[in-house]
Order: sequence, then structure tokens, then C-alpha cells
Amino acid sequence: MRESQFGARLVLALCCLLAGCGSASTGTPAGGTLTPVAVPTDRSTPTAVPVRAAERELAPGVTGTGVEDPFALAAAHRDGLRERPFRLVRSLRIARADGTILRRTTRRATVAPNASRYRVVDTAVDAEVYPVRSIAPRIELWWAGGPALFRFSGDGSVRYRRVDDVPSTGPAEDLTMRDRIAGLLSSVDTAVVGREPGETVGVILVAGEVRRESVLRVPMFLERPRNVSVTLEVDVNGVVREYRIAYDATFDGERVRVVRRVGFAFVEGAVEPPAWRERALNASSVAGPRPDTPRS
Repeated sequence: MRESQFGARLVLALCCLLAGCGSASTGTPAGGTLTPVAVPTDRSTPTAVPVRAAERELAPGVTGTGVEDPFALAAAHRDGLRERPFRLVRSLRIARADGTILRRTTRRATVAPNASRYRVVDTAVDAEVYPVRSIAPRIELWWAGGPALFRFSGDGSVRYRRVDDVPSTGPAEDLTMRDRIAGLLSSVDTAVVGREPGETVGVILVAGEVRRESVLRVPMFLERPRNVSVTLEVDVNGVVREYRIAYDATFDGERVRVVRRVGFAFVEGAVEPPAWRERALNASSVAGPRPDTPRS
């Protein structure tokens, strides 16, 4: 790829990476509901303990009957992650019925307290028949104040870029995903199906109905999302340790399965810069996303 072509695609990719752009959605019209399915059986929660509906508040905004205040829970989740370093892992998997992968993406982010510095690693694997491609199979971002530094690799070459024009609060979307969680919980009807023993996970939630298809963020070129399941694991302080969204969809007339997973875990120690930091600092600079770039 010529440098000018790479530069044009790079700016677009950085806009999406920094702002966390979502995927286009097609299918059920706004205001419709999607058919739910039973609680998925591939989750490791065999020891869940039933919870009485009349039980006291189990986590901020959550009672025995489900999520009563999505914004209180989302705020508690964000606040719970602010003071300690944490790791975010989010993934998307699109597969045919026989298990063949059409697209698999993963984001791993390690975040310092108050998001004062972070490292983000995005990876992507795409089948030839699926017409979506990342700018590179592996994109790494480092930020600790000042410019955003990037490393692109996985396609037989390694490239570095620096973006100087980034917000003072950092270039990436809110890595606690507070707004995403609030939007998800505001779009589904939840029920508490169990309580995990110990202190790590407080309650296990499932969605009985999805009221807005847009919350699924259906990937491009997929249609007719259906058979939706949504599950969440929330600790007693309101931190969402994991959520999972799964559904069937149609791609090119064929049924596929889409699974999104997002997990948060606290980590120990400082968030250290990558070994390639100096090389990226000395790389050429590119324009960053406009301030009005939409966030997801």
C-alpha cells in the first residue's frame, strides 16, 4: 500500500479507534422488540444461588426484581473503576453455523487510576468473504498525557504514528464504558437469576426483552438480529465484571451467530509504557479526530 493511501485510511481508522465508533444497524424498526431466548448455557455459573424478589438492594440500582435504576448502576460501575488500575477486555465474534469465523475482534486495555494513562491493543481476524477490514491486524495505542502514540503491525510491516491534537482528558472513549452500560440496561428488561457465592460477583442478571435493536450494535452487512440473549455479572459495589450479548443474524442469506463479550478486572501495579514508545514519539504526526467525532 502506498504511503498516501495508508495515511488516508489511517486518519479514518484513528477516528474510529479514538472515538469508539459503533457499527451500523439494520433490521427491526425503532420501537420494536426482539425475541429473547433462554439463559445461555455456556457461562460458568453453575453455583448461582436463587435470590428472593423481596431481598434488599443487591448492588447500586439493583434489587431482587432486577435493575431498578440503570444510571445509578452505570455510575457506580464507573466510580468503582476510577480509583484502581483495571483491565478491559471486549470481543466480537461472528461465526457461521459450522463454527467458521467470519470476523473476530478483540480490544485489551490496561488503564491507570482516573484514566491518567492507558494502553489499548486492538486485534482483528477477518475471512475473505466478509467485506470489512481493519487498517492493520494489530493496532496499539499508548497515551499518558500529551500525544497519542500508535503502532500498526500484523500484516508483514510495522508502522508508527503520533497524533498531537488530542483532548486533554485523553484520546480514547471512556474505557469504563459507563454510557454503553447505561444504554444497554435502559434498553432491556432484566431479572436477577442468581447470586454468585463470595465477594467477586454479587448478582447475575439476564434480559427478558430487548426493546431497542440499536443497543445490539449489529455489525455492518448483517441483518435480522433475533434470538437475543443478554447476561451480566455485577459485583456488590456495582462494577459490571462481565456482560455478554449474543444473537443470530443473517449474512448474505446465511444464518450466523454474533457474540459480544465485555469484561472488567482490577489489576495490580503501574501501567507501564510499551517498549516502542520512543519510536512512536519520533514518528510523523497525523491529524486526530475532530472534536465532534461521534462517540459510542
